[in-house]
Amino acid sequence: MPSAHIAPPGRMNTPARSSGSYAFESLWRSIPRSGAVPARSDFNPALAAETLRNILLVEGPTASRPGVYLRLVGDALNANVQHNMTGQNWLDFLPAQYHAAALATARLIWEHPCGIWQLTPLHYERGYSQLLEVTIFPLRPAPDGTPLMLAHIEFHAWSRWQRIARGSVLSVETAVDFAFINIGAGVPEWTEERSEAIFGGAGQ
Repeated sequence: MPSAHIAPPGRMNTPARSSGSYAFESLWRSIPRSGAVPARSDFNPALAAETLRNILLVEGPTASRPGVYLRLVGDALNANVQHNMTGQNWLDFLPAQYHAAALATARLIWEHPCGIWQLTPLHYERGYSQLLEVTIFPLRPAPDGTPLMLAHIEFHAWSRWQRIARGSVLSVETAVDFAFINIGAGVPEWTEERSEAIFGGAGQ
C-alpha cells in the first residue's frame, strides 16, 4: 500500500524499511475486523509466534493520561534495554521538546487513522547505541476508551552514541527517518511545522 516517506534535511545514511516491518504490516492487514481498524481481541498472538518477541501493545494518550505507555512488551525490547519496559511511559526517555510531537503523532495514528514507520536512535547507560526501527498500526480503543496501538520493533547498528545521565537506563532521540502508511484513509498532510516538530534540527 502507498506510504508517505519523509526524510529530514541532510538525512544521515540510515537503513531502508526492513522485511520484518513489511511482514508486520501484512500481519496487521490480515487481522479479521468489523471495520477499518481491528480490536485487540481480533488479534491472535499465535499468528505472530515467530515475531511475538518484537511486538508491543501501546496505549495512546488521553486527557487524563497524556503519555505513550508500553502496555505489553515483547522480550526483544527488554533484552536490548536490559530493563523491564512494561508499563513505562516512552516520553520519560525522550527529550521534553519532542513530547508534543510524539503525542500528536500518536493521536494521528488512531484518529486519522494511519500507520507509521520510523527510525529512532536509542542510547543506553552502558555506553552503547542502536537504531530502533518501529512500525505502528492502530487498534480499536480499549473498553475504557484508551486508544491502543500494535507495534513491531527491530534493532540496527548505530555508531553515534550520546552520553546519558547516570541512573537512566535509556535515552531516546527524535526520529531520523519517518513515513506515514496508508491503511485506507490516505495519509496525513505533511507540513513544515510537522517536519520541524518531529525532526527538530536534524541534519542542520
